[in-house]
Amino acid sequence: MIQDMERGFTGGLLERELLGEISSEKIKEYPDLVYIDRRPERLAATRHITPREALRLVEKLQPWMTTAPLAPLAADLYESVAKLLGMKRGHTERLHFYTCISPDAKGRTHMDVYHGGDAVMRLIGPEGKDVFVTIDLTLNENIAAGKRTKTDVVIVWPVMGLDPDLDSEAWGRHVAAAADDVYEALMTKTLREEDAA
Repeated sequence: MIQDMERGFTGGLLERELLGEISSEKIKEYPDLVYIDRRPERLAATRHITPREALRLVEKLQPWMTTAPLAPLAADLYESVAKLLGMKRGHTERLHFYTCISPDAKGRTHMDVYHGGDAVMRLIGPEGKDVFVTIDLTLNENIAAGKRTKTDVVIVWPVMGLDPDLDSEAWGRHVAAAADDVYEALMTKTLREEDAA
């Protein structure tokens, strides 16, 4: 894993390595709709959008099939949540994982800027209705303690990082805890949707 050996991971490196990043090629297709320049004058000119609108935009930028994420944490988290939902391997077409991480420091997605989402997990119900949860991957334990978060789920990762091959037991514990949180958030939103219907 890529690390700054003196300080451990930096937030951006951690997110890119573990959750993947949106497609540079697809950004070229949708430069004004999906990619936000971080310069204050550009950000001020960009309108705030809802989480659902931000998800629709980030869907267009995925580097993989959303039912088969390739980044290490994204793949393991997807598989673990699918198991918790009772889905069998090869039959997970109702569960989708979206990365919201920019490939460079020049800009960020609407989901990241306005809703704090580094990733999104979306579940489509039998009738086609869906729920989704936003996920923030961080090295900052204060965020997990309920401070300064806009997301549904916060995953705190060890500052020195984890390697799924070298630290498989610790990796598994972190993935399982994150999967439990994502599953619980999906179920809570599903119940809210059912109550509202």
